[in-house]
Amino acid sequence: MHANHLPKNDYDSPLLTEIRENFDYLEQQWAPIYDEGDVDMRYISGDPWDPKERRARQNADRLILTFDEINQYVNQVVNNYRQNPRSVRVVPKGLGATADTAEKRGDMMREIEYKSKAQAAIRTAFEGAVQRGFGFYKFKTAYVSDSSWDQEVRYVRVPNPRTILIDWDTREADCSDMAYAFEFDTMPKKAYRRKYQGAQYQFFSSEFTRIAPAWVKADRVMVASYWKLTRDQDVLFHFENGADEKLSVFQERYGKKNVKVGGNYIDLGDGQDPLIFLKRRNTENRTVRQYLTNGVEILEEHIWPGTHIPIIPVLGRELWVDDGGGAMRKLLSLVRLARSPYMAYCYIRTCQIEIAQQSPKAMFAGFVGQFDTSTDFKNVHKVPTAFVEFNLTTDQSMEAAQENGAASPQLPVPQRITFDAAGIQALEISAEACRRAIQSAMNITGLLNGTSDSDAKSGIALQTLDAQESTGNFHFIDNLDIALENGGRQLNELLSPVYDGTRQVGMRTLAGEQRQETINALDAAGNPTGFHTDVGDHDVDISTGPSAVNQAMAAADFAEQLMKEPAFAGKVMDLIIKLRNLGPLGDEMAKRFAPDPNGIPPAIAQQIQELQQMVNQLQAERIRETTKVQGQLQKANMDQQTQLQKQRMSTMGVIATALIKAGYAAEEAQVERMLTAAMSAWDKAHEGLMLDAEAARDRDMAQMAHQQTLERQAAAPPQPAPQPVPA
Repeated sequence: MHANHLPKNDYDSPLLTEIRENFDYLEQQWAPIYDEGDVDMRYISGDPWDPKERRARQNADRLILTFDEINQYVNQVVNNYRQNPRSVRVVPKGLGATADTAEKRGDMMREIEYKSKAQAAIRTAFEGAVQRGFGFYKFKTAYVSDSSWDQEVRYVRVPNPRTILIDWDTREADCSDMAYAFEFDTMPKKAYRRKYQGAQYQFFSSEFTRIAPAWVKADRVMVASYWKLTRDQDVLFHFENGADEKLSVFQERYGKKNVKVGGNYIDLGDGQDPLIFLKRRNTENRTVRQYLTNGVEILEEHIWPGTHIPIIPVLGRELWVDDGGGAMRKLLSLVRLARSPYMAYCYIRTCQIEIAQQSPKAMFAGFVGQFDTSTDFKNVHKVPTAFVEFNLTTDQSMEAAQENGAASPQLPVPQRITFDAAGIQALEISAEACRRAIQSAMNITGLLNGTSDSDAKSGIALQTLDAQESTGNFHFIDNLDIALENGGRQLNELLSPVYDGTRQVGMRTLAGEQRQETINALDAAGNPTGFHTDVGDHDVDISTGPSAVNQAMAAADFAEQLMKEPAFAGKVMDLIIKLRNLGPLGDEMAKRFAPDPNGIPPAIAQQIQELQQMVNQLQAERIRETTKVQGQLQKANMDQQTQLQKQRMSTMGVIATALIKAGYAAEEAQVERMLTAAMSAWDKAHEGLMLDAEAARDRDMAQMAHQQTLERQAAAPPQPAPQPVPA
């Protein structure tokens, strides 16, 4: 943050008067909520007894017992977040933002969360919301090291949420519209003087106690950070080239007197042509200031680089209740409506123990002297005996009868003392009813009762119970998500003003891999290169998932399910080994099973290569056989053609000889025509036979080719499935 000149330090100045009045107002408005939160914490810490009842029992020396029926339910809700932590995710919104810039901003924010232990700060705030109805975490800026001028953003844990008061008149669910807030702490006056040696007031008179009674007390001083948001009116212009700029920016750059706005132009008074704008609208500039004060003096003043007060509330269940004086805000914790049944439960259990204390420890009751027999009654509860004797008269009873002149009395048989447990049993039923009321108030079942009472023995039934409990208390998780979005937007906004120069910053990926990267760099020509924190408009949303351990276990279980499918077996083996975290030996195993770029593990690829060689040999043999068969077929065809030609010539000779023997005399040409006609008829008779032979040969060749294709397909190695093209 940037320091500013201190304002006038008169204790009755408008600023200090405003600070004291606002603090008194917030303290009064938040007092009922904070007081109820203190009662909640008393119950959680094991003290559900009303103070008056406790004092009365202490004075009467009676039991005051506590049976914890609260924290198991609180821990279930809180640990659900511990196992499934939330985090913010950056998304591009416009003005040059891309998926790459959003990813880089997300990596920066994750590194900030890691370095400043953000999960501890967020978890503490969430615990406050569950336990007392409200909690907070905040941001601050600090130098990277004692020898650096670079600043960084850090999450800050707020262990005691009662040290913060925020604007009571906020109406947004995340309280992002708060106009002012306080962080305060009290300290002894001696400690104050040591810490603030440059303060104007080192000693405080009774006048200061009268002026600021909430701040200056007899032996202590309260020091607070007063956060204040101011809104200054401004005008936003949109120019022909698509650029947007505010009037205040021009006035700061060129001087307020030089900038003139008229018509549709802005004259900057720099001797250049006026700037033409297309449209304008009213807007505002937000400035957040932090005043460190003791109520009568401003000790420090700083300008916060963001536009929101960096205090993030995490609230419980919000209700607006009209008790007759107008609707008032109430923030309910998880235990708020369970306090009465919990108090009744502890009271009933204490009564049970008191009744047990009152139970007699002796086994028999009788008159004095009635047990003066040979049988040792003192050990009758320890040593088995065949009989028990007792006296029907005693010396005392005989003496009394003689004095009164009466007959010898016969005393009643000694009675065995029994303990009536009906009272304890009735109280047990009442205690169980109170336990059910506690569970109903919290919308949750017990860790053990849920499995026994509902007879939920299977894993599916237990998952159903978990889902019901998560639904019953999801409003706490939902309020946390709202707070995280508020914090994520503030952190995203702070990246540009805080990380504003060329520097090395840490980056952390979703997988937890850390790296160093240079931001806001320029090349030799002065042009931006790499990632710049001031480029683009980004927004955030919430992502959730199981913890790293649970996520790895779930991924390994899912991968093992894929292993049962032959098509996926070779593609996930290395991932299963990595997810089991087996150390260096496991890494070496995973490397051996890692698939090649085609998605085939080396072991399987070697088997495929050997199989391919066998296929190639079979194919070579098949080709040789095919060539041999084709040669045989070709030779058979040629032999057939030669035989046919011989038959044709023989037939022509037979016809010619027959003509000569018949004495047919004709010219040679005429004989040739007759022979040709005869052979043509013969050729037609044999043409069908030739076609049938060729068709049979073609069928044999086609069948042979089809058989080779089937054999190649059966022996071919499995091909990897096509992978989707990355977006």
